[in-house]
Amino acid sequence: MNLKLFETPYKPSDVNYDESRLTALENHFNRMMNEKKITSANFCLSRYGKVFARGAIGNKINSDDSLGEIKPDTPSRICSISKIICSSAIFKLMEDGYLRGNQPVSEILTEMKAAPYDKITIAHLLSHTSGLYPDDNCFDDAYRLSPFDAIFAYFEGKFPNDKSFVESCMHASLRRKPGVEWAYCTAGFILLGEVIARVTGMPSDKYLEDNFFKPLGMKDTGSVSWYDGKEETKKIRESILERANYYNSWTKKVFLEMGNLDLSKPHMPPTGHGIYSTPDDLVKFGNMLLNKGTSFDGVRCLGESTVAKMIESYTDSSIKEYCWGAGGIHRDYALGPDLRRNADNMYSKGSFYHEGAGACELLIDPAKQMVAAWFVPFVGDAWYPDPLYNTSNVMWSGLKG
Repeated sequence: MNLKLFETPYKPSDVNYDESRLTALENHFNRMMNEKKITSANFCLSRYGKVFARGAIGNKINSDDSLGEIKPDTPSRICSISKIICSSAIFKLMEDGYLRGNQPVSEILTEMKAAPYDKITIAHLLSHTSGLYPDDNCFDDAYRLSPFDAIFAYFEGKFPNDKSFVESCMHASLRRKPGVEWAYCTAGFILLGEVIARVTGMPSDKYLEDNFFKPLGMKDTGSVSWYDGKEETKKIRESILERANYYNSWTKKVFLEMGNLDLSKPHMPPTGHGIYSTPDDLVKFGNMLLNKGTSFDGVRCLGESTVAKMIESYTDSSIKEYCWGAGGIHRDYALGPDLRRNADNMYSKGSFYHEGAGACELLIDPAKQMVAAWFVPFVGDAWYPDPLYNTSNVMWSGLKG
């Protein structure tokens, strides 16, 4: 299939980018589609705050899809990219004086005052070092109840006597003492969503919209559990759900159990995995972080020192990772963003990013002043590295200077 390029305010040559590498990107996407690894791809590239390439290949579901072609502004679930947005919100509350990084979470979520949860801090949740059991696919333990499972169980009505989903989360107990191991925990970011709600007095969905999505002009971004009553929003949600039903069983489960249109009823905070967006909108968010908290057209979301702290490495060399068979390697992680960089990656030292299951990525490279966002929906329930890691290498290979 042919890669379709869409209009951009700048050309690759305006930002010192080798335009021929977009053909290499087309070949890469086609190869993965032919190998039945991905259903389609769409992306947006920016350098120096200037969007110079927007493209898409394939259809919203498959080759004979009635929903039509994919575009750079087609909304999709961003899954765990939601976490870097959540961390930005937490840091905004820090800079406004409501929170501290080393503050015990139990000071806000009082259900966690009982030992051993009372030692968990805001920073522990942001860095996946809380000690809470990780997501249920991290280890080969089919019978272990993860906090994420417990939260789902709460919203399914399986913990009807609990006062809040926070108490349900605590049923899963701790794997380690806080601060000694990196273990990927979506539940920690859902708890951070509740921190946002209790500190601000509004749902975290609304806080994200008012302080980031609207100011940055992210018109196609929102929460799968937040419904503003607009018919346009309803259509977006229904379209994403239809695509989710095709992609994989986990995505379908999340939508069916989170997609409550009635905000008056309890709903799961979207801060761990529940936001939808587009490559175009994610690049707007990434450019705000690249520009140290202020968009390139002058909209301030965060302060320079705030962003600098958020992307600073938090996990020292003693923090090891064992998830997904990692075997005890050091995991370099900030307070929200991922900092991993190894032989697989061509982006610069000091880059930060977040992946999303299913799959998608937002990557910010301050050294090269490059921001990229792309969606590469996997076929079925498999996971492949090349739609994420290889794609970034093809994109970064076009940089000059």
